[in-house]
Amino acid sequence: MTIFLIPIILLKINYQFGIFFIAFYIAYWTVKVFESYYYILTSYITLLKTNKRDYLKTDIIQKGTRNLKHIIIIPFYNEPYDVIEDNVNAIVRNDYPCKENIIVLLAPEERGKNAVHIAEKILENFTGKGVEIFSIPHPSGIP
Repeated sequence: MTIFLIPIILLKINYQFGIFFIAFYIAYWTVKVFESYYYILTSYITLLKTNKRDYLKTDIIQKGTRNLKHIIIIPFYNEPYDVIEDNVNAIVRNDYPCKENIIVLLAPEERGKNAVHIAEKILENFTGKGVEIFSIPHPSGIP
């Protein structure tokens, strides 16, 4: 609130100094706006360059993925079957070269209405599709 009163007070005390303050304030924030535009534009150009690179063809992915194990934990409580199925389906259909190193761990809450049943259904539908899938329910009596 006081920043809006400063120009009025300065105009009453010394008109020229008040006008100078207003002009300086406007110029300062104009420069800050163009500075922000510059950083946004350079970040966007960097993002475009990064997205063009095919990381699956890098040496780290080609040579090092055989030694990596990925464990993906999917906790759920009252989510519908479709949501969990889409999640697991996205993992199964990815283009990662070493899918045998991916382990999906379903972690349903036993307190959930159908959480354990959904996990069993996911296990039936996705076992043998290229990734290992396990289910470990969280007991309802443990916080």
